[in-house]
Amino acid sequence: TSVEGFPTTDEVRELYAHHGTRDLADLDFYVAFAYWRITCIVEGVYSRYAAGVMGDQDDPRLVEAFGQRVLDLADLAYESASRLPAVG
Repeated sequence: TSVEGFPTTDEVRELYAHHGTRDLADLDFYVAFAYWRITCIVEGVYSRYAAGVMGDQDDPRLVEAFGQRVLDLADLAYESASRLPAVG
């Protein structure tokens, strides 16, 4: 989060490395995968809103907001994945 008072991503990583028990060597992969996974989930919700099958939730602003969120999350997934080392 970028809200004042919360630790930065690097600070969280350092805290976890110091106090946790798991190896963080593949953390960047899991972050990229998590962004991709949540993108797919939100896309599914967006498609249901866009198809009008979410009950009485037919506000076009909500549909637009979900659509934009999918694009934003996809950008984050791409940016995270593009920082991973090439394989092969």
